[in-house]
Amino acid sequence: MGDLNKYEKVKILGRGTFGEAWLVNSRASGRAYVMKEMSTGGWNDADKEKSLNEVNILSSCNHLNIIRYVGAYRIHKNKFNEQILIIMEFAEGGDLAVKIKTQREVHKQFFPEHKILNWLVQISFGLQYIHKKNILHRDLKSQNIFITSKDILKIGDFGISKSLAHTRELAHTAIGTPHYLSPEICQRQPYNHKSDMWSLGCILYELCALRLAFPDENFVSLIHSICRGSYQSISKCYSSKLADLIQVLLRPVAARRPSVEQLLSCSTLEKEVECYLQYVNKLRENAELGAERERLASQSSKEDETRSRVGSQGSSKDSDFRSRFGSQESADAGYGSGPFNQ
Repeated sequence: MGDLNKYEKVKILGRGTFGEAWLVNSRASGRAYVMKEMSTGGWNDADKEKSLNEVNILSSCNHLNIIRYVGAYRIHKNKFNEQILIIMEFAEGGDLAVKIKTQREVHKQFFPEHKILNWLVQISFGLQYIHKKNILHRDLKSQNIFITSKDILKIGDFGISKSLAHTRELAHTAIGTPHYLSPEICQRQPYNHKSDMWSLGCILYELCALRLAFPDENFVSLIHSICRGSYQSISKCYSSKLADLIQVLLRPVAARRPSVEQLLSCSTLEKEVECYLQYVNKLRENAELGAERERLASQSSKEDETRSRVGSQGSSKDSDFRSRFGSQESADAGYGSGPFNQ
């Protein structure tokens, strides 16, 4: 599946039950990526399937608010030292859980309301994209939302996601992080995209309160709290707009929760959606401008090389002629042929 020597390990980013996550650099471009490294030699086929499922899900996604897939490797296949490695986009700002912890313990103040609403819109756009592809995330939480240096939020960690064959299909497996589980999963009922919307409500609450919506450590008490939909009110420093959004997303009855389409099209978020889309358009324009500058720089470099090479050949008269008119020739021959955004 490619040559692993293209990447150089820089430092470990985290460890978990899945294995390790490493920051790596591309030897070719110098760009930073994340390599998720899973030692699968002792895993059963079902667990290996989950890892390969993440590869399939990630590779099928192409959206600004989804962590971008770069490549995957399966080495020492079916041997005791087998590994599955996934290379993906690196978000320099870390995850939302760390951001929340820093805000609580270091800054000791709540996030501004406009920031929370902006982040809600971004996560919702990412969810809208995967839901349109009939993919359930099933483990949406603050640890799985990543932030770039340009304050773009990206949904990641699709390890236990499920692709539904049809929009009306329901999933049955009870999995996910306990504090973000929806009531229907807790009750072992069939569930669909509305389960992700519950988890979105949990994240929104966490951004407002800087603590979990359902913090019980006792599993039985936690399940009861979730099924009742009982949580403490957020601070009065926030408008009723935020409190209402949390309330509708954390409705215990799934059918009464909005879909992500309904959420993004509601008048409550109209201003925030418009502002975010304007920001994204500016980023896109700047990226295109940067790519064009890089292309022109590459073209100019090729022209200089051509002039130098042509100028060193033939008589001085020929050299003079080529020097005078060679730039147009080389421009035609080299236009757009340089490396683009490598």
